Amino acid sequence: MLTTGRQAEDYAGKWLKNKRLSILESNYHSRWGEIDIVAMDDNTICFIEVRYRKSNNFGTAAESVTSSKQQRIIRTAHAYLHEHRQYITRPARFDVITLTGSLDKPVIDWYKDAFIMNAS
Repeated sequence: MLTTGRQAEDYAGKWLKNKRLSILESNYHSRWGEIDIVAMDDNTICFIEVRYRKSNNFGTAAESVTSSKQQRIIRTAHAYLHEHRQYITRPARFDVITLTGSLDKPVIDWYKDAFIMNAS
């Protein structure tokens, strides 16, 4: 049986495919962390964090992507690009997909360019 988080990631992956993105990898792991979905949107490589909340009573799903979580995703994206050099010259972005409500038919929000890599 899939965990709730994995169900949300699978749902988001199917939803992104319907939006014409090509899924390159799901649940990519490095020593720095995990990226839920790596996808191509035209010529842009997208590192996508998927967050699920049954309700917003304790904050929204988007609010749960903290600065420290963003930094782990950025470091993990560097590792991915180091391993997959064919994408290193492509434009890249960091997206967040949130799912709220029942996983049978959740409300989905897609935050393109949800955060950026700092120059420091």
